[in-house]
Amino acid sequence: MDFSTRLRDLLQSREIAQKDFAQGIGVATSTVGNYVRGQRKPDYETLKRIAVFFRVSIDFLLGAECDKANDSMENDLLLTFRAL
Repeated sequence: MDFSTRLRDLLQSREIAQKDFAQGIGVATSTVGNYVRGQRKPDYETLKRIAVFFRVSIDFLLGAECDKANDSMENDLLLTFRAL
């Protein structure tokens, strides 16, 4: 799964508006729209802010999967467990 799909899934599953997300990470709403459409990728610092915002790893955002989960909810649970 690529970054844009992963970001879109996170926003939808957590019912977060792109505008609210953009404010939360300090970028323009249009920038988030470009991320979601796959027209632009975040720089490293923004990627870190996105990971903190969603409480996920950068690896997860970039699609690197060590232990495959059946769905995004299970993956969120795995990440939470590993963080304990």
